[in-house]
Amino acid sequence: MILEMIARLMRHARQLQQGKGVGEEYYNGMVDCFRKIAKNEGFSRLYRGITAPILMEAPKRYCSDHASDAKS
Repeated sequence: MILEMIARLMRHARQLQQGKGVGEEYYNGMVDCFRKIAKNEGFSRLYRGITAPILMEAPKRYCSDHASDAKS
């Protein structure tokens, strides 16, 4: 999930760099991208869209943990 978030941020940064290239929207790297998004849009925007993957992953983890406990 974290890798997907980083990949999304990097794609977003690359798109903005190709479109603008100068000014406030230009990112000088991944850390700069995180900083500017957190500053301009708020820290919670870094986690936008994380709810669906968590809701899909939680039941799978619950079932696999309880299934392995039942075998022991």
